[in-house]
Amino acid sequence: MLSGGIGILYSKGFCDMVRFTNRLPFIRKLRPAFGALLVGLLALAMPLVLGTGYGWIQKALSDQMLHTPLYIVLFLPLARIAATAFSIGTGGSGGVFGPGMIIGAFTGLAVWRVLEPIAPGVGHNAAPFIVVGMMAMFGGISRAPLAVMVMEAEMTRSIEIVANAPSPLTNG
Repeated sequence: MLSGGIGILYSKGFCDMVRFTNRLPFIRKLRPAFGALLVGLLALAMPLVLGTGYGWIQKALSDQMLHTPLYIVLFLPLARIAATAFSIGTGGSGGVFGPGMIIGAFTGLAVWRVLEPIAPGVGHNAAPFIVVGMMAMFGGISRAPLAVMVMEAEMTRSIEIVANAPSPLTNG
């Protein structure tokens, strides 16, 4: 449910930004520059919003992000939503799939990081939470959950992690 809410926030982000930029007083050709300025200012506070971010997903899946401060893991999905809205919503260049994967992955990682110390049944591996976060977030907003499951299996090179991912309705 959290990933669904984040997905709605993500898709509404650039739609709302389009409506906002259409009301700006300067010419249409300058709007992407305004978006780039906003992304740059956001990147000064959170450099992880720049680039494709696929490397960060790989680091999260391989437990290299376990010692990253929790506030970064919690804030990154929101910062990526803002950066994508600033870029796409102002008419700039970029995609929505890559940022959607990062947002979903770090939403799953954030859930695992919050629950792992207090819920013994969560386990010591964040990978299932990361994969489920990506599938739930992007599968929900694209309305293509089966296609996203196949893509996740290919991205992680493992069908087992998709099949063994904990269901939110069960204990694991």
